[in-house]
Amino acid sequence: MTLTTSGCSIGADALTAIKAGLEAANVDADVVVAGNFVATVRQLTDSSIYHVDRGAGVVGAKTVNAPGGPTIVFNYDIASQMPAPELERPRNQRPYGTDRQRTADRDRTQRRTRQGPVRWWDLGSSERLR
Repeated sequence: MTLTTSGCSIGADALTAIKAGLEAANVDADVVVAGNFVATVRQLTDSSIYHVDRGAGVVGAKTVNAPGGPTIVFNYDIASQMPAPELERPRNQRPYGTDRQRTADRDRTQRRTRQGPVRWWDLGSSERLR
């Protein structure tokens, strides 16, 4: 794992926390804390259409399959505002949304295994868009 910064300066405690969290999760990827997050992701993915405009929330990091292997790009604007313990995400802390996703998967499976056709109102909003 290599930890680098691009176009920004972030404290050593933050870099140490990011590295410790990823090592605790057995993540083997290069890490870049990018001052220009969008430009870095576009460069690594060779995509000119990537953007961070979302309906709600903010993109804090993105994992990309770069030519040199998996790379996690941290958004400096977000990472610089977070205290080190939040960047580390301790080993006993589950990823955000784990319980919610598990519940949604269970509900989706139950709907598909019952008798009869699946009605559109039984589907979650993401399934209706497929």
